[in-house]
Amino acid sequence: MAVRQDLSAQEAAVVRAFVNRTTAAWMGLAAAARADSTGTAAQSTGEMEPRCAEALVLSLDRFVTDQAGPVDGATAAGELALVAAAVMSPAGRFVADADGRYVADSAVLGLLPGESVRSLRMDLVGRLATRVLAEVEELQAATAR
Repeated sequence: MAVRQDLSAQEAAVVRAFVNRTTAAWMGLAAAARADSTGTAAQSTGEMEPRCAEALVLSLDRFVTDQAGPVDGATAAGELALVAAAVMSPAGRFVADADGRYVADSAVLGLLPGESVRSLRMDLVGRLATRVLAEVEELQAATAR
């Protein structure tokens, strides 16, 4: 799966701002929780982190991936689409692409087929978002020529 071909520069800016706001909000919440001397907030934050990571995956997938195209894991956008499909599945398990183009060792998250996506971390999803946004920029630079 690839980045949407019709993604405008304005939409890309919205996506970038969304990712930045989301990760900054999470980092602020996590920092406040670490400062809580009772430990209650830190525990709640730990339980909430995977849900926030899942929400970022689904939002980013909706924003940038070509929903009509075939799913493959050869690109960061493809990996994102595969992770989003796993997040939406009842089992919550990662399934690699049928073509075998996904390679865990070279992927951003490095998920193995069958691995649960119910414990995603925001720092890792943030790295995936950075790679996807780089693909968006590459596509826009290529189409601007």
